[in-house]
Amino acid sequence: MNITIIGLGLMGGSFGLAIRQAEAANRVIGIDLNQEIIDRACDRGAIDEGHLDSVEAVREADLVVLAMPVRTIIDTVSALADCLSEKTILFDLGSTKAAISRKFAALPIAVRYIGGHPMAGTEQAGIDAAAAGLFSGAPFALVPPAPVDDEAVELLSCLIRAIGAYPIIIPADRHDQIVAMTSHLPYLLSAALVQTAEKTAQTEHRLWDFVAGGFRDTSRVAASNVRVMTDICLTNQKPILKGIEQTQQALAQMAVWIKEGDQQALEAALTQSKATRTRVFGERGTNLATKKVSFQGERGAFSEIAALEYFGDAAEPIPQPWFDDAFKAVELGHCDYGILPIENSLAGSIHINYDLMLQHNLHIVGEIKLRIVHNLLVTPGVSKTEILQVQSHPKALEQCVEFFRNNPELKSETVYDTGGAAKMLSESGARDIGVIASTRAAEHYGLEILESGVEDNPQNYTRFLVLAPEPAEPEGDRIKTTIVFSVPHESGTLFKVMSAFALRDISINKIESRPLIGSPWEYFFYLDFEGKANSLQSSRALNHLQEITTYYKLLGSYEEGRTVDRG
Repeated sequence: MNITIIGLGLMGGSFGLAIRQAEAANRVIGIDLNQEIIDRACDRGAIDEGHLDSVEAVREADLVVLAMPVRTIIDTVSALADCLSEKTILFDLGSTKAAISRKFAALPIAVRYIGGHPMAGTEQAGIDAAAAGLFSGAPFALVPPAPVDDEAVELLSCLIRAIGAYPIIIPADRHDQIVAMTSHLPYLLSAALVQTAEKTAQTEHRLWDFVAGGFRDTSRVAASNVRVMTDICLTNQKPILKGIEQTQQALAQMAVWIKEGDQQALEAALTQSKATRTRVFGERGTNLATKKVSFQGERGAFSEIAALEYFGDAAEPIPQPWFDDAFKAVELGHCDYGILPIENSLAGSIHINYDLMLQHNLHIVGEIKLRIVHNLLVTPGVSKTEILQVQSHPKALEQCVEFFRNNPELKSETVYDTGGAAKMLSESGARDIGVIASTRAAEHYGLEILESGVEDNPQNYTRFLVLAPEPAEPEGDRIKTTIVFSVPHESGTLFKVMSAFALRDISINKIESRPLIGSPWEYFFYLDFEGKANSLQSSRALNHLQEITTYYKLLGSYEEGRTVDRG
C-alpha cells in the first residue's frame, strides 16, 4: 500500500513514523508547504520521500491522509478531489468531524472518504515533536459517511490496529458532542484558569511562587497549539457552547453551596466527582509510572480486572479485539505488558494462548489467579420479567447452566466477550436483553446488577499469565518455570523427560500437550515446574531434557501468582 500524508506536523509526522515502524505500507510520501519540514521528516524517518506539490503523489496513492487543521482540510478537499483515482481512500485526522463530513457530502464527485480522529496528542507541535508511539493504546475514531464503504473501513481498522491504536466507529455528530466535553471544553477551562490567575497575579505578585502540581496538571493543555485549538472551537461551536453552559451551571451551583456554607451538598457533589474520575482513570499517584497492559476484550472483561489486580494503580489496561492482537501489542512495543488467560479451574486450558506463546517472542514474568463471579446485568430499571434473552461469552454461558435451567424462559446468545456484551447493552439501552458479566462491567457501563453470582460453581478461577518483551528475574519464595518442548515420536521419550525432573526431586505442576502443526500425532508439550530455571537443580534437569527433545524453549521463570477472590 502506498500512503501519502499531507501535512507533516505533530499528527502527520507521528502517523508516518508509526506506519513505517509497523511496516504497514510499501511507501510513505509526505507533502508540505515547507521544504525544511519535508527534509526534517525524511531525516527523522517519518516518510520515504517528500514533495511540495501534491498532485502526482496523491494520484498514485492508495490512501491519502490529511493531517491539517479542520478548516484547512475543508478548504483543500474540493481541489484535491479532482486529483484522486477512483480507488484512493481519503482519510483525515481532524479533531472535529461534522463540518468535514458536510463538505465531502456537498462535493459534485464521489470520493472514498472516511473521517478519522486519534484521541492522542501533546502540547508540543511540529515534526520534531512527532513520535511513533503517540497513538499507542489510544482510541482512534473512524467516522464513515453513509452509505458506509465497508472495504475502506476494514482497511483503515487494520491500519489503526497495526500502529497500536484501537478503532471505534462512530457517527460524526456523536463524535463531536463527545470530544467537545472530553477534549475541547477541558482546553477552554484550562485557558480560562490561566487567564484568571494571570489577572490576579497583576495585583498579587507572589501568586506564581505558590503554583504547585495541582495547578500545573489542571492548566497543562493551555499550552496546546493555539491555531489548532482555535480552529477546533470554531468548527464545533454548538457542542462546545452547550458544554460551557453546563459547566457554568455546575460552578454556579457550587458557588451557592459555598456561599451558604452547605457542607453536606458540597461534599456530596465533590465525592461524586471523585468517584467518577476514579472509576474512569483509577486512583493513580502523580509520581506513579503507569504500565500499558494489553488484554483481549472490552472494558470490564475479567482480563482487565486481572491487569488491575496485578499491577494496581500503575495499570493502564489497553483493550484488544483478539488474543493475537494482545500479543502483538507487546511485541511491537505499543504496550509494556500483556495479560492473557491460560486456564480455568472448570473449563480447562485456553488452548489458543498456548499456541500463541509459541508464535510470539514474549516471556512470562508473572501470573495471577482471579475468582470469576458472573452477574446478570440489565439496563437500569429493567425487571427480570422483561428479559427475553441473555448474552455473554460462550464460556461464561457454559458456566451458568443452572441459572438457565432455573429460568427456562430466558434464551442464551453468545457474543465475543463478557465486557463486550455489557458494552453493547449499554449502547443499545435494550430492555429485553440481559448480559452475564463482571461487577466492573456493570460499574463501567452504568448497568444494574439484577442477580449476583449466577455461576454454577463458586470454585471458578482463571489463571492469567503476564507477558513482557524481556525476561525478568523472579523474586519471592515460590518460583515457577514454564517451558515448551517436543520429543521424537518414539516409545518412552516422554517418560525420559519426566525422569529428568523426578531424579532431581523437582515437582511438576502441570503438563499440557498441543498438536505440532504439520506433523500428525506429534505434539508440543508445555510444562510448569517449581523452581527457577537458572538454579543448579533446574539447570541440570533442563540440560538433561535437551538431550532428549527435538525442540526446546524457555518461556519464563516467575513468582507463583496470588489468588484474588473478588471478581
